[in-house]
Amino acid sequence: VLARLSTRGFFRMRKLLATAVAIAPLMIASGAHAEVVVSTTRTTPILTSNATGSAADAIRIASGGTINVLTGNLVTLDSSHSITVDSGGLIGGNSTASGTTGILANGGNTGSITISGGITVGDDITTYPDSDSDGDTDGPWANGSDRYGIRVVGASPLVGNILLNSASAVLVDGTDSVGISIESGLTGNLTTLGGLRVSGDNGIGVQSTGTITGNVMLSGTMATFGANTSAVVLEGDVVGRVSIQGDLMSTGYRYTTRPPAAFIANLDADDLLQNNSAVIIAGNVSGGVVLDKPPTTDTTNADIDADGVPDTTETTGFVTSFGAAPAVTVGSATRSIALGVVGTGDSAYGFINRGTVTGQGLYDGVQGNGLVFGVAGGNTVTVDGGIRNEGTISALSFQANATGLRLADGTITPQFINTGSVSVGSSSDSATTTTAVQIDAGASLPSLTNNGVILSTAIGATVSTVGIRDLSGTLNTINNTRLIQTTLTPNDAGDPITGTATAIDVRSNTTGVTILQTGIVGAGTSADLDTDADGVPDVYEPAITGNILLGNGNNVVDIRNGTVRGGIAFGTGADQLLISGGAVVSGALSDSGGNLDIDVSDGTLAAGQLTPLNISNLNIGTDGNL
Repeated sequence: VLARLSTRGFFRMRKLLATAVAIAPLMIASGAHAEVVVSTTRTTPILTSNATGSAADAIRIASGGTINVLTGNLVTLDSSHSITVDSGGLIGGNSTASGTTGILANGGNTGSITISGGITVGDDITTYPDSDSDGDTDGPWANGSDRYGIRVVGASPLVGNILLNSASAVLVDGTDSVGISIESGLTGNLTTLGGLRVSGDNGIGVQSTGTITGNVMLSGTMATFGANTSAVVLEGDVVGRVSIQGDLMSTGYRYTTRPPAAFIANLDADDLLQNNSAVIIAGNVSGGVVLDKPPTTDTTNADIDADGVPDTTETTGFVTSFGAAPAVTVGSATRSIALGVVGTGDSAYGFINRGTVTGQGLYDGVQGNGLVFGVAGGNTVTVDGGIRNEGTISALSFQANATGLRLADGTITPQFINTGSVSVGSSSDSATTTTAVQIDAGASLPSLTNNGVILSTAIGATVSTVGIRDLSGTLNTINNTRLIQTTLTPNDAGDPITGTATAIDVRSNTTGVTILQTGIVGAGTSADLDTDADGVPDVYEPAITGNILLGNGNNVVDIRNGTVRGGIAFGTGADQLLISGGAVVSGALSDSGGNLDIDVSDGTLAAGQLTPLNISNLNIGTDGNL
């Protein structure tokens, strides 16, 4: 119910609980463990240390049971006992006081928290007015502040697991409020499979500042609304793995579908608040980070990926930011962090995306940013094994820059492998830039392999597009077996295009870059057409579309299959352009040093420069064409 909420749907679902009268809880035995069961409505708080009224015990809020209290800590884990909320059980209500907490857990105790029902720590807003009669709602996202759904505090970690089952719903309203806050640490696993929503500026869905020794699994749906909000902020270390398989979103916008221009013109400042990143990883994660998808199911093994969640109930991870903030940020402004590898084989990477990461600026002048490693003024971010994208990374903007994947200053990783899609787009009438992959100065990425799609496209006369831009000078190997494409489309007025389309920009490298393009023989099926009979089906022929800009090292552009359409600008080094396998290279060539060897052994070079080109050697083989 929380997925892709429109503001109207959000308003309707905001208030779920009504006030009721109190009745004493019942005490029953459950197997070998006694527990206090609340099966009707209770209007006083309850603590595990005094659950029975005279002794400590576990607490269960059964179906039909409600802790209807509007201030303070509603349920407290202050002894080594567990708290359970069954489906149909509820903690909290609306019109709660600032500072109210649904479940407070004191660290140093042993006990798990399992939620299959609801926790609501709401404010007193029932409807949003249109105060200025301009057609859109007005006012703050929430009243009050410092509310929590579940909060773990103390000098020592809580020993146990926190689990939100698929039927759970945690709803929190208020500025500086948090759905789940783990401050003292957790010796156990954190798993969210249900719905979680936080409304109010500076709100966070799931936050950790203490160490979590187990795994973190974020599934279900999670949405935060308000200025500077985030769905997930993990500042503490995670000893296990962080897996995202839910639909996570943050925004400050009231409308997350771009309205018509006339409607946009009437929007107020409180309609266009800027969020923080939907997901922030600001601590060490020993087991790596993966936006995952369900594994192939097996009738003999219900949990192939051994994540504790039945494979048939797993979903694919989606992380969306509506605003200028990146959908996902990895990095900290206060310390250096590292991501260990997720696993072995195709999982031997510190960060893996098998889902969808999307940053949408949405409104004019607001940048779109997808996935960012490193923060401004921050410390190093080390990603062991590399970064692997098997899913989709995208960014969209209007009258502003857009960047899909960015490695900022201080990011260190050996490789980026793309088997999915990195796609960015923009519409702009100004000199903005749309970039699919950017490596900033001060970052380190020696190798990039593209076995998927890297696409940068824009509409406008002065906007420019870039596929891969390296400003660090560390990228020395680019392997392409599929598509690197940059395109420019005229605006509706048909103004002349003055922007540029650059597929690869590695001018900052002064030691030399090797660009190798090959086809994958046997890709596809036997039914796929293979016009040139090279073993690579036509639909899998690799291509680079856009200019290639090289630095002053000894560069090699080795095109063994497919096409390159765009100019190639070599620097002052001893450079080589090699064409084989029936490949076609078309575009203007330039070389700053006049030390360029060209070898067309099997293929075509359609050089398009209008001025003489000084080269050192030229070889046209029997199967070559110039």
